[in-house]
This record gives sequence, structure tokens and C-alpha cells, in this order.
Amino acid sequence: MEEVRIMISVIIPSIKEKIVTMDSIPSGHEIIIENIPNCSRARNRGAYESHGEYLFFLDDDISFPSELIEEVVEILGKHPLSLCCIVEFDDDKFYCVSRFMAMRRKVFMALGGFDERLAFMGEDIDFGYRAITSNISIIPIQKELIVHHGAKTSLSQHQINLLKNQLHVPYIQLKNMCLFKLDIFKAYFTSNPIKLLLRIIGTFLAIWKLCEGRLLT
Repeated sequence: MEEVRIMISVIIPSIKEKIVTMDSIPSGHEIIIENIPNCSRARNRGAYESHGEYLFFLDDDISFPSELIEEVVEILGKHPLSLCCIVEFDDDKFYCVSRFMAMRRKVFMALGGFDERLAFMGEDIDFGYRAITSNISIIPIQKELIVHHGAKTSLSQHQINLLKNQLHVPYIQLKNMCLFKLDIFKAYFTSNPIKLLLRIIGTFLAIWKLCEGRLLT
């Protein structure tokens, strides 16, 4: 039997029984579901188990036009050293979102995959910043094409999530200091005592994670 070369691999981290995203993926592509309770580790394992030249990392609760995958592959074919993803903006900085993220295998391998110390939040932001510092082009995907069917977040929950961010943002910024420089210190000048406390805790955690990484290598 002649072996069929797999061009596209779709990796979805999920512990759900019903994966909405499956309805938008055309047939014929390799699909890998990883149910590890660590998004970064799940994506990494899925990538290493896959066989495709083009890797698509998708959330489990999105829908999109079925032709989008082929269109992104065409873009990556013309721009091999690039990363296609949703891009969000925060003040004068932009960051990548892994709700829909695609790249060629060699780009993923060159960047060393997702940082597994960032298990649930910020791993896509860190991945995007490392891509930039490695001279990988970021090609935005039109955000409106990706419909997110996740549970709606209340205002209070959104505020809680913003506070949680203070625990992992220092780690991402210290890892990618060449992009942030003195901006790292701006967050410490805040009148919100809870935000400041979480930021300080996050900074100590970041230093510990970075030191731990050096000791283990």
C-alpha cells in the first residue's frame, strides 16, 4: 500500500467530550486530540506525535470557514518562516493568541515548542514573543473569521482574570526582556494594592522559574 504523505496536522488540547472545533475541520487532515491538563504540554505532545508539514493549534470551542485551513497553508507556503495567528493589542504592544495558530513544523521545532511552565495562561503570548525575537514573521489571521463558543465571562470574572495575569506576565516579560526593556517596571507603579501584590509575587515566581530552568539544563 502506498504511503500517503500527511501535509496538515491539527492539534487540539481538550478534556471535553464534545469538541465544537471538529465541525469546521475538513476531512483528510491528521487530527490529534490531547487530553493532558496542561495546554502547553498537550500542544507539544501533539506536535511531536504528528506527521504533518503544517501544524495547526486550535482551541476546542471555535468554528471557522472550512476553507481557512487551506488558505493559511497557502500563506505559509509563500512565507515559510512565519507564524499565522490571531493578534490582539494591548496599549502599544501586540500579542499572539493560540485560539487559531499555525506554522510549518520547522518553525515549531526551531522555537522549542510551548513553554510548559505556562500551563494554562500566557503560553501563546510567550510563544509569539519568542517568534519575534527569532526573526519569525507574525501574519495576523482575521479575528472575525474565528467564532469563539466558549462560556461568556462576566465582568467580575474578567477582572479576576486580569489580576491572575499579574502572576505570569513578569515571567514572560523577563524571558523576552529585549522586547520590553524598561516597560517591565511600569506595572509596579499602580494604585491597586492587590494588583501590585500579585505582580510582586509573580516576579518572585518568574525569577524562581528562570533559575530553575538554568539549573536543570
